[in-house]
Amino acid sequence: MRSVVQRTFSRSNIPVVIAAFLIAAVLWKGGKTLEMTWVLVALAWLCAADQWSVGFQPKRPVPALLWLLLCGYVGMSVASAFTSQTANYGLDEMLRTGALVTLCLWMIRVAQESALQRFRGALIAATIVACAVGILVYVLQPVDRMVGTFLDFRFHTDYWPNAWAEFLLLVWPVLLVWSWQTLRSTPIRLVTLALVLACLLLSYSRASILVFAAQAGGWIVFVLLSDLHNRTWLKPALSKALAVTVLALVLFVGINAVRSRIFPVQSVTEKVTFTAAEGTSSVSERSQFWQQALRMTAQKPLLGWGPYSFRFVQPRMQEGVLATSDHPHNVFLKLASERGIPAMLFFAGAVIVILWCAAQSVRSTPWSTDAAMFLGVAGVLAHNLVDYNLQFVGIALPFWLFLGALGRLVPVSSYSVPMRFQRIAEVVLITVLMLTAIVEGRYLALSSLGRHAQAAGDTEAALEWYERSSAQRFSRDLHLSRAQLFIEKGDYAKATEVLNVYAAQNEEDGRLWKLRGDLCTAQNDAACARTTYERAYVLYGWNDLSILRFLVESMIAADGKESVDLQKEEFTGRMRAFANAIERNAHFIALSHNVEELMLLTKRFAALYPEEEPAYLVLGAAAARNAESERSRLQTRSPGVLW
Repeated sequence: MRSVVQRTFSRSNIPVVIAAFLIAAVLWKGGKTLEMTWVLVALAWLCAADQWSVGFQPKRPVPALLWLLLCGYVGMSVASAFTSQTANYGLDEMLRTGALVTLCLWMIRVAQESALQRFRGALIAATIVACAVGILVYVLQPVDRMVGTFLDFRFHTDYWPNAWAEFLLLVWPVLLVWSWQTLRSTPIRLVTLALVLACLLLSYSRASILVFAAQAGGWIVFVLLSDLHNRTWLKPALSKALAVTVLALVLFVGINAVRSRIFPVQSVTEKVTFTAAEGTSSVSERSQFWQQALRMTAQKPLLGWGPYSFRFVQPRMQEGVLATSDHPHNVFLKLASERGIPAMLFFAGAVIVILWCAAQSVRSTPWSTDAAMFLGVAGVLAHNLVDYNLQFVGIALPFWLFLGALGRLVPVSSYSVPMRFQRIAEVVLITVLMLTAIVEGRYLALSSLGRHAQAAGDTEAALEWYERSSAQRFSRDLHLSRAQLFIEKGDYAKATEVLNVYAAQNEEDGRLWKLRGDLCTAQNDAACARTTYERAYVLYGWNDLSILRFLVESMIAADGKESVDLQKEEFTGRMRAFANAIERNAHFIALSHNVEELMLLTKRFAALYPEEEPAYLVLGAAAARNAESERSRLQTRSPGVLW
């Protein structure tokens, strides 16, 4: 192992490699892509190999309590993965968890000023470039909130302004120290700080602005406590703060003025009063997600439903059209519901220990890098109480590196975990993760070729590539795609086999039951179709209106119109809910296939119940008009300049 490390990188170059990867993660879609997670695992393995090679001398040991908490968090997460109810997803989360904790432990052991300065420089450079890119995208593209580099230009919905804002909450305290340390600053550094704050404002993230205000207030408290008698710094500090604030507001107004020549600009008043396009849904839906996460936690408190399971389990508890999410918008509820209460407590315990000890240290040194990292980490955690964006490597990597750097401030007790045991546990963990990433990475590449072939309409080639990657554990939607293709080919036996394989991994996915219903329909088995569509309706009915249409048809085919009569009011209410959502274009529903499905459903119910035909037809026509208006608005708006 030592020879491999020495041939690849010298020990002094490892911080350089981490800094380079940090820049890449921030600038390439915020690090949200799978390849970034895979590279992160390789980087963590490199650090583990280095610190456990001959001749490595840690600057300080990892406090026993902290090591046990972090390893407990990883251990319970792994146990949750092995018992997951949604095993086709979540491997990427496990890889990130193991890699980030490994890097955190490495940071505690090797943290020194030179490494911190290198990481700080990389983070500042990445932030400046990301702000420049973000301004270009904001001014020249239709997206109406600043996203920096946290976007995927291939898809019109893949813009992540809240994640961008959270990244800036982590970075701006570091920028403040860099630009203003001991009140020695240059105009260009103050302008840079003002630019970053303007970009934070342009994200239009209400939660982020509140967290920023809390961070600024916390820093003021630290500054005041650090020197209760000397006030010579007060006047220059206030003048610089005023200058940065004014410049940030000028930049905010100026950038919006440039954008307004091409695209409309969001109203600050509407955002503050919750009368913007999303209305109050962002608040009400978060409340629902939190309650649903608590219900999931109560059902499986020890190990949870499995990593990334919220996306599949929550829809059965859904209360509104498309009111679903990949996570419950709270990091602690996410961990509790998906990995169990013990995993959440281990994570919370490690974070609390680090931040508590760091707070005792930095309150007398407010202009230190430690103080900046403390406020950045605290800000990210606060934002993650109402949102969750730690799936972005561009946020998670500096967050855990900062935690590791602050972890060196935790006192070392007389008791210590034997170094031999630490070595075995950490090396085994990261090596297993590395091998898993290598094996699964090959399958991911093969299945990607299958998806491209399927998109091109080459069914045989797609099935061939899918078959070669069918053994992967991290299969995601692979088996659903295979089953769909087999149904289209008329190979119902093979489709049944593939769906059974998927069911063994994840029976919570409503799409599985919809495909099973499609399979039953293709085989003219009305009773089977009704049973499976009913299950799909319960699990996924608030997200795909075609399920209701197919359910109604299967009910009529199996038991006649009388079976529909029994649930007529419920089904009609569901149609009205979709019509209302289309009117508001909630979650861009007016651009989806649900509009056409609603039209077909209203026509079908008009035929089934002639006495109510006008009401059904009016409902469908109104939804169609609203959708057409929204689609026309989208088609007639100015196209993006960049793409």
